[in-house]
Amino acid sequence: MGRGGLLGEQNLYDVEITVVDAAGEILAERLREKLTCVRIGHFEVNGHPFYAKGSNFIPPDAFWPRVTPARFKQLFDAVVSGNQNMLRLWSSGAYAPDFMYDIADELGIFLWSEFEFGDSLYPVDIEFLDDVREEAEYQVRRFNHHPSLALWAGGNELENLELYLVNYSAPEQYERYKAEYETLFIDTLLPAVYDNSHGITYMPSSTNNGYLSINFSEPILIKQRYQNKGPGEVHGSTDYYNYKTSQAFNISAYPRVLPADELCFNSTTITLRNHHYPSGSLNTSDFNHGSNGMREMTMAVEMYYPIPNKTDAIGNFSAWIWSTQVFQADFYKSQIQFYRVGVGKPECQLGCLYWQLEDIWQAPTWAGVEYEGRWKVLHNVATVTARGTPVNMNATKTFTHVNSWTPTPLGKAALVDPGLRDGYEAVSQLYRGGGGERVDMAECWAKGQRCGGEL
Repeated sequence: MGRGGLLGEQNLYDVEITVVDAAGEILAERLREKLTCVRIGHFEVNGHPFYAKGSNFIPPDAFWPRVTPARFKQLFDAVVSGNQNMLRLWSSGAYAPDFMYDIADELGIFLWSEFEFGDSLYPVDIEFLDDVREEAEYQVRRFNHHPSLALWAGGNELENLELYLVNYSAPEQYERYKAEYETLFIDTLLPAVYDNSHGITYMPSSTNNGYLSINFSEPILIKQRYQNKGPGEVHGSTDYYNYKTSQAFNISAYPRVLPADELCFNSTTITLRNHHYPSGSLNTSDFNHGSNGMREMTMAVEMYYPIPNKTDAIGNFSAWIWSTQVFQADFYKSQIQFYRVGVGKPECQLGCLYWQLEDIWQAPTWAGVEYEGRWKVLHNVATVTARGTPVNMNATKTFTHVNSWTPTPLGKAALVDPGLRDGYEAVSQLYRGGGGERVDMAECWAKGQRCGGEL
């Protein structure tokens, strides 16, 4: 499992074990194909750690019946072409179809799976917990035999968002809601996973600061870290959303976490011109929630790149779209490289999954692949060469990698783009017009390149 290389090819075997009693009655049937587990901060396959590199998967359509195996195959081929080895299946309200795991098995893509809870506080009455337990046991058994199954998480943004909001808005209620959170996501869901699987790790929430201890003889099996951490700790929230464009390439603002499961910034799509008028501007004031995102993308282009100034309105709008996609790719790449370098640092960072792989409909979003399957710049960042002093070395060397997810041997992962800080400071100065010059980007747009080097 793992698309060849370090973890081998995807040799799949169907193994059926039937247990019978003395009278020949069948007691249980179970399919098994693999052993995958995750320890604190990293994933392992049969004891071999690997770097989890990939993105977050959302429903590829608003209507699941329209999502065919062929559609999944197209998306997963893009995942493989992008050198990704893991997808986080965001808890979107519906469990994935079986054929999704079948295709992931064949292509060697690990699936971080989640129960369908997210961004809310939940009841803990007996009837509700019984329903949850039955649902969880069924889903765990349904996907258990797939080698692509990498992890079960309780749900989306529960611990570091919902509990945080409770503590912020009603601190006197915090202990109550924390206890209810543990009742559902630790006391109920954790046994549902561990009693029905072998070698699959569970964590209560996609966003969390890790745990202090696991002890199955204790009343509370997992003692979560919550906010019990000191300054400079490597434990922290696994989400990172920062729309302050002035901080985009300030690596001191990036969190030192293990692993990172969400980082993001928006970019526009070429079809925006069909929906927003006038076609020569980014004015979307009629979209209340979209206006801030458009403003942030516009600010990013103005801060780091020459401002598009074409006489043709449609051409100028297309140039704006391209520029937002270039910024998105640069921003993600900066963070991804920072986390890759973290392999050789105290946090021993061994994973990064950005938000998000694809879209549920055509829109200006965080996606690297548009709704109709076309790749944005983010999904095909081309060759980049970096020169600098690698971590734990004195000599200055030059490294070239094909894109942000180029496979790198685990022992050398700390050497990816060692000149990160110097490189981006120089690039940022160029984009801001440090020498006072205005560079014509027309040829760069046409060739799919950026000034100052290939994208």
